[in-house]
Amino acid sequence: MSQPISLSVKDLLQHAHYMIPMYQRNYSWEKGEISQLINDILDYLQHKNANYYHIGTLVVFKHEQHNKKEIYEVIDGQQRLTTLSLLMIWIQKELKNKDFYFSPNIEFECRESSQNTINSLFNLNKNSDDLKSENIYPINNAIVNGYKIINDSLIKILNERNVSLEKFTDYLINKVQILRVEVPAQTDLNHYFEVMNNRGEQLEKHEILKAKLLSILDRIKNEKDKKYSKLALDLVWNACANMNSYIQSGFDSTQRQHIFGENWDNLLPSDINSFIQSLENASTDNKNNEKINTNDNTSKKFNLNELIQLPFIKENKQNSPNSEGSERFHSVISFPNFLIHVLNIVTKDEKIALDDKRLLDFFDQFLLKPSEINSSDENIINNVRNFIWSLLKCKYLFDQWIIKREYIENKDSWSLKTYRKSNSKTHYYANTHGKEDHDDMTQRSLIMILSALHVSTPTQAYKYWLNGALNWLYNAHKVQGELYLTYLEKMTNRFVFDLWLVPNTLSYQKIIYSSESEIEKNIDKNREYFSNLCENLPNNKEIEHLENRLSYGKIAHNLIFNYLDYLLWKKYYNSDDAIKKFEFTFRSSVEHYYPQTPMNGYEKWETNKLNSFGNLCLISHSKNSRLSNLMFEAKQSYYHNNDIDSIKQHLMMKEKVWNYDSLDSHYNEMKSTLISSLDI
Repeated sequence: MSQPISLSVKDLLQHAHYMIPMYQRNYSWEKGEISQLINDILDYLQHKNANYYHIGTLVVFKHEQHNKKEIYEVIDGQQRLTTLSLLMIWIQKELKNKDFYFSPNIEFECRESSQNTINSLFNLNKNSDDLKSENIYPINNAIVNGYKIINDSLIKILNERNVSLEKFTDYLINKVQILRVEVPAQTDLNHYFEVMNNRGEQLEKHEILKAKLLSILDRIKNEKDKKYSKLALDLVWNACANMNSYIQSGFDSTQRQHIFGENWDNLLPSDINSFIQSLENASTDNKNNEKINTNDNTSKKFNLNELIQLPFIKENKQNSPNSEGSERFHSVISFPNFLIHVLNIVTKDEKIALDDKRLLDFFDQFLLKPSEINSSDENIINNVRNFIWSLLKCKYLFDQWIIKREYIENKDSWSLKTYRKSNSKTHYYANTHGKEDHDDMTQRSLIMILSALHVSTPTQAYKYWLNGALNWLYNAHKVQGELYLTYLEKMTNRFVFDLWLVPNTLSYQKIIYSSESEIEKNIDKNREYFSNLCENLPNNKEIEHLENRLSYGKIAHNLIFNYLDYLLWKKYYNSDDAIKKFEFTFRSSVEHYYPQTPMNGYEKWETNKLNSFGNLCLISHSKNSRLSNLMFEAKQSYYHNNDIDSIKQHLMMKEKVWNYDSLDSHYNEMKSTLISSLDI
């Protein structure tokens, strides 16, 4: 292992070549970080009486020499390195008679806009007497913003501190030092990233995973295949990472045309090879057409004066090309959890839990570990390449067919929309199923059952319903709304009955990954088991079992209530306006409609009646706390002026009195509604 060496900024930027790998985050420093760096340097220059200022550490991995220059892969410190490069580019322009920065020595792997922006800024500054001789195309907004911050603030800070640019520059290039730490050649970088992560350093688990996948693709022998495979991973990964945006927004307009068709709403490739071919075709088109037809600054040409006049653009805002709609929509799941879902769908292994805390372990064990049959690099490379395709396909399907929370015009609601190209060559969002100006029942039903499933499992982990939905979508020959709805209803039915209401229960995975014939067989079995339930036969063991499973304290999951409300919503949709407007929300409190501790003057009910499913409903915790001991008349009065929390409760409140008879009548209807759903 080489000893760490302390380099001046001048030596750092002249005597080696640094490669920023794809797994590193994009440049993201803004005014706070850049101004802090400048002021820290000035503090040591003016007040610390220090001959040298050690600015930090640059952790690198040494590669082979290139054009007689050493090449280092930057593992940690790329934000500082890029900012120092921008500082030197700007200073070189201002101090025209000085020549201490000969050319940019940082390379951004497979990030054309980043590389082009650094190089173009350098060239434009070197030719500042003829600013119109070159143009920046395409540009990286974050790097441009970094340069603009330096342009707007450096002289101002120096004047406030009474330091000349010449003095600052001399101290910066000669006295400011950075410690370059070279990890040993035999270092397992993947393990190193995990250690860094465990210490709370830069990379998160999914970024470590990306680095692992890229390192495997580096084993591809054909250079063209390697280049496009790595590009495919980088593009898909970045497009999926912002789960609040539609995947099309992660690609430029030419790529969208080749990948998602003329209207940007149809996934054209059928596997990883045809997807990579689409990227190649798009790259050829982009080279043949110098200007890409989009509405963002990454596709326009600018000279230096025009560039500096541009407004600041933040990458996490809606006007950024790879985060379109991210302020309008909110995903029901995070990116690390999504990766686990895709891995589960690809491998169909029951040992994979839907918990992103074990993300790296699961991928190592089920995707990246050599098989006993074939332990070659080719086998693992194919696993990674095919996973890229599966990730792209799953996110495309997720965006169209899994609900999001949509925020628009100061309102929010559940939505199911698709991403389409408009006549003006921008994009818009349309209902996934049905026309915008029609009340499409399939569209509404899909939103209702998906939201019922989601609010029943509000935490990020263990959303098995999502795994089931994505698995069905992924394997469907062609997704049709009506067939998808039927599957969701059957899956939910099986969750409710096979997980919680029958004596011999199944696992989530067994339910999700059963064949169609197995699904029908089990529903038939449940239908037979519950065939006599609605007849209320005496001493019936099925009735006793169900009543026990549906009594207070024995109800295993909130989905039982939410599924029932979904069935009631369908049943009364056309006959009750309040039910027609009902929307599922995050309700977590089981309420006794007739209170457990009634107010003075009211009798206390028998335990079996009090805790009967007929006397229970699921509402918000705040309303339960407020109304828990009130009698049903007071609850009716309160809810008369408020939106209903529960359709089941809404039907209970329609009863003029609430006694044992009305309780039994309501219970029998609810029981019958649940049992009849077995006839889907």
